[in-house]
This record gives sequence, structure tokens and C-alpha cells, in this order.
Amino acid sequence: MDEKLVTAAQFDTPENAHLAKIDLENAGIQCFVGDENMPIAGLYYTLPTCGIKLLVRNSDLERARQILQEAQNSHFDWNQVDFSSIEEQQ
Repeated sequence: MDEKLVTAAQFDTPENAHLAKIDLENAGIQCFVGDENMPIAGLYYTLPTCGIKLLVRNSDLERARQILQEAQNSHFDWNQVDFSSIEEQQ
């Protein structure tokens, strides 16, 4: 049975989302970037409703968030990453 995908973080640019994806993949976590074309399509909403999502398996969520938070001093502009608006998903 396939495991549910959940949002580990949201970004305002595809570039930042893909950099985070690389960090997670290097740690052995499978993930993918969702909704990355929403800003291009002209659908400009607030970040909580239309952020570019980094999706992981539910079982990897805690570890993924830990890796992303540890990477805060790396290549991201972390002022543009929103962890607080993500609803806890089960």
C-alpha cells in the first residue's frame, strides 16, 4: 500500500524548493516538489494557500523537517520558508 504524502515545508520560489529537495534526497528521503508552477500560472495567493510544497512520505516527515531546519544556515533564504502555516497532516 502506498503511503500518504505530506507537506514538509513550503517555499515561495521553485529554486529554494529544489535546493531543499536535494538536501532531503542526499539524506535518503524520497520527496517531490508540488505546485511549483502555480506562481507561473499567475495564481498569486498568499504563501499558506499557494506556496510551493516539498512533499515527503508521512513516515519521513519528522526526519525531513529536522534535516531542513538543520540546513537553515546553508543556501536558503529562510525568511521565505514557512513552517508555521502548514497544517499537521495525518
